[in-house]
Amino acid sequence: MRIRRYLIIIAVTCIFVALALPIAKLIDFFFFVSIVDTPAIASDGNGGALIVYEVEAGNDCGKVYVRRIATDGSALFVDGDVLIHTGEHSGIVQTGVVTDGRGGAVIHRYGEATKLDAQGNILWQRDNHLEYDSIIGDAGDVLTPHRTYSENESMYKASVVKTNQEGTFVWGEAGVDIPFSTNVMRINLIGDDGGGAVVVIQDKSKQIIAQRIDQGGNISWRHDGVKVFATPNGIAPDRPIITSDGMGGAIIAWSQWPEQTVVGNISESYPSDILVQRIDVDGNIMWQKDGVALGFGAAGGMWAHNPKIVSDGSGGAIIVCEDIGNSGIGLYAQMVDAEGNVSWPEGGITVCQLQTHQSIMFEITEDGFGGCIIVWDYKDEDGTQKPLRVQRLNSDGEPLWDGNGVQVSVDIDKFCAYPTVSEDNLGGALIAWSTGKYFNRPEQSYIQRIDAEGNRAWEENGILLKP
Repeated sequence: MRIRRYLIIIAVTCIFVALALPIAKLIDFFFFVSIVDTPAIASDGNGGALIVYEVEAGNDCGKVYVRRIATDGSALFVDGDVLIHTGEHSGIVQTGVVTDGRGGAVIHRYGEATKLDAQGNILWQRDNHLEYDSIIGDAGDVLTPHRTYSENESMYKASVVKTNQEGTFVWGEAGVDIPFSTNVMRINLIGDDGGGAVVVIQDKSKQIIAQRIDQGGNISWRHDGVKVFATPNGIAPDRPIITSDGMGGAIIAWSQWPEQTVVGNISESYPSDILVQRIDVDGNIMWQKDGVALGFGAAGGMWAHNPKIVSDGSGGAIIVCEDIGNSGIGLYAQMVDAEGNVSWPEGGITVCQLQTHQSIMFEITEDGFGGCIIVWDYKDEDGTQKPLRVQRLNSDGEPLWDGNGVQVSVDIDKFCAYPTVSEDNLGGALIAWSTGKYFNRPEQSYIQRIDAEGNRAWEENGILLKP
């Protein structure tokens, strides 16, 4: 009788659990399946890497680990991967790794910061209690942009927090408030190479505005910021991104397209395109008013969007974007020099052209020699996963590796998700990614190094990340 009562209690508990949890969580609850996901990577400056990953092992318990890997793929921390956080599984969140140039790093995850030295010792941990979209390293310090709602002004405001290598909030725990007199919808930033930052925002009225904070946390440009782009009627700019010009200023890129139009019917007077603008250290607009159009549509595309940008190391920048054409979707790259001249062929360099209309997930990084490295993954029109690939372009826009890109991993039976890339300071790339049966359900994470000649330097499928 007592056994029957226990069985009834267990059955009722299982029913309540089944009603309360989605299928994926039920698997974790009953079988304690270990999930490895959300990898982030940065070069250690010596051909190796520092990588952060999270393990979820049943009932939303998450553990975050850091590994340092040498150029040959061997683990450098003597006692294994370093556990830096235990608690509720945070899901897919922004993770950043800022190296200190000496083999150590500061790791930020959703407001939490941890400093490790080159041997993997935890030197300090901080919590600034603020959400952020991205983190940027500047001479070993960490800059985090924040967007918070002001009840008094009934709009979103922008601020920047700076944390140095000792864990001190240099500009105060709340950071520097940026006096934009407008409702901030998006915020991004870059270090100014002198201890300060250049911030770019997109506001609710679709203007793009920039501001600089100097090393001491003072606002450097005019009080209301520098207007990068004032939207004409009928034009919709989106998602400004930013990189350093190497001289204390910044280069900003954004996508724009006609409002209320559809792909395949782009207005001739305001075609979809990517635009760029440079601002010098004193806040002066350096290129033509409202930006230089990169002309990606000349290659036959109809909707250039989702741009990403890196510095070319000489005052210019390389921009890579997606574009949709009649035959599918592709990635295209263009360079603009320090004077604002479009440098590569009209329409840009084709990185890949795919027979699919499913969006491409891609990331880029500098190669350290005036070019860039692009990693991407995609699926066929029927949803079949294709190999994760990487390509390197030199400063003339010439592909240096296999024409279709180097296959990062031989195993393509599972979905690849969330690829991240960093240069290895030797002309190659460090790549981390997650895999699994389902795109939003990663089960394992890997890291791979592609050397300067485009060869897989570590195992054929990369190095599996697990404690």
